[in-house]
Amino acid sequence: KKRSEYHDFENKCKRLIEWFEHFLNTEINHRIDGLTLEASLDILKTEIRNLISDKRRSVNDLIIAARVLQRHITDQLQLQTLKQQIDRLEQILNRTEEHDEKRIKKTEIVLKMFHDFEQGLENLRSWMMDTIETNLQKSLSINTLNANQLRDHQQSII
Repeated sequence: KKRSEYHDFENKCKRLIEWFEHFLNTEINHRIDGLTLEASLDILKTEIRNLISDKRRSVNDLIIAARVLQRHITDQLQLQTLKQQIDRLEQILNRTEEHDEKRIKKTEIVLKMFHDFEQGLENLRSWMMDTIETNLQKSLSINTLNANQLRDHQQSII
């Protein structure tokens, strides 16, 4: 029975490590690269944090199961392997959490830069429209002034 519990632990550990590696290498990038709206960043952050919390619970449950197994394992090689797997799980969980936080922070910075750029572009557009309108009004008043001077001059000749 203990042998099957150990193999069950090994399989669960392997699946969790594979999940974390896939998440770190592929999934997080696909999720963040697919963002289109600011609101989706908040939704994504919550979703990722919930997902990682869920996996943390799985890792913690597996660690508890491993500690129970440790008491019954007499084979030193199995015991050493068990400890290494626990350490690897904890390391990859921590690395995933750190990587996700950095990636989310980077995305937030890019999003802020995008908003700042949009605001600057809007300010520039507004300034340009004001400048064009002012110049058109000046041209119109100069043309009106020239037309009035021309009429006055024509009147003085007649």
